[in-house]
Amino acid sequence: MPEIQDPVDFSRAYWTPPLTPALAYETERDQIENILWLDAMVSLTDHDNIEAGVFLRTMPDTAHAPISVEWSVPFAGTVFHLGIHNLPSRLAQIIMDDLAAYTRKASDRRLGELLAMLNEFPGVLVVFNHPLWTQSCVGVQRGRDDLDRFLNCAVQFLHAFEINAARSAKENNRVKELAASMGTPACLRRRPAWMRGQRRAESDRRRDLLRVCERDTPGTAQSRAADAAVYRASQYPHDADAA
Repeated sequence: MPEIQDPVDFSRAYWTPPLTPALAYETERDQIENILWLDAMVSLTDHDNIEAGVFLRTMPDTAHAPISVEWSVPFAGTVFHLGIHNLPSRLAQIIMDDLAAYTRKASDRRLGELLAMLNEFPGVLVVFNHPLWTQSCVGVQRGRDDLDRFLNCAVQFLHAFEINAARSAKENNRVKELAASMGTPACLRRRPAWMRGQRRAESDRRRDLLRVCERDTPGTAQSRAADAAVYRASQYPHDADAA
C-alpha cells in the first residue's frame, strides 16, 4: 500500500450527491404528498452554495422552490452549520457572497451583523443544524463552552433547532431540551443534507414563513432589485460610490 504523504483535511471534504436538484426535489415532494398526504414544502441545501435552489428557480415546475444553503460558520475554534432557508431570489447571490466571505475570514462582530441582516427578511428561516455535533474527522460532540459562546452571540437570530434523523434519539432529545430552554422551536430534518424537507415553525414571528416561496411578479422584481442595490450599498459603500 503506498504511503499517504499528506493527511486528509476532513474539514474541507465534501460529498457530491447522487441526484440532481430536480430529482432530489421530486423525490422529497412525492414522499410528503403521496405517503403523508400533506402539501409539500421542500427546501434543498448544499454546504456553502445555493446552486440547487437557483437551478430549481429556472424550471417551470419548481420555479416556486426556495433558495437555501447550509452555511458553515467558523466560531471559537469549531464550525457550526446554519440552514438558511428561502433567501430572497433577487438578493440571494449577493447574500451568499457575504456569507462565504465570513466563512473565509470569521469575526464575531461580522457574524452578528450577518445574522441580524438575515433576521430582517420576514421570509427567511434560520435553523441551527446538529447543534451538539461537529462534523470533524472525529465526529464527536462539540464542547459546551463553544456552544454557549455561540448561543450568547446568535440565539436571538435562530428561528429553530434541528432534529436530525441521522443522529441518535439521545442526542435529539438533548437538542429538544436545549431548544426549549432557549424558547426556540425544534424542527425535523427528515432526510440527508441533500434532500431536506421543511416543517412549519411554530414561532408566531415565522408562522407564515413558508408561504413566501412565490413566483416573482414585475412589481416585486423591481422592488427586490431596489432592495439589492440598497443592501449592496450599505455593505460596500465604496462600490456604490464608484457606480
